[in-house]
Amino acid sequence: MKMKESTLSSGVSNVKKKQRQTQRPVRKALKMCGLMGLSMTKKSKWGNDITDAVTFCLSKDVVPLCTVEKDSFKNLIKVLDPRYKLPPRTSV
Repeated sequence: MKMKESTLSSGVSNVKKKQRQTQRPVRKALKMCGLMGLSMTKKSKWGNDITDAVTFCLSKDVVPLCTVEKDSFKNLIKVLDPRYKLPPRTSV
């Protein structure tokens, strides 16, 4: 009985090792799916949704439009989604 348990547990650990070895890193998986390195364009629904959300936030809270040109705001957007290109203040 003990021999069976040890054989089963070693078989499970071998399967886990194989799964870890064959699992792709996130960046590589995204690149393979075509999601890595893409920039948000004006035609992108996701990009438009982000622009709309930024515009709504600025207008709802009566924040100056020059906020989109500040380094701290640009950094925030970059951290949230590095692919998104924030439009200039005149477009917002």
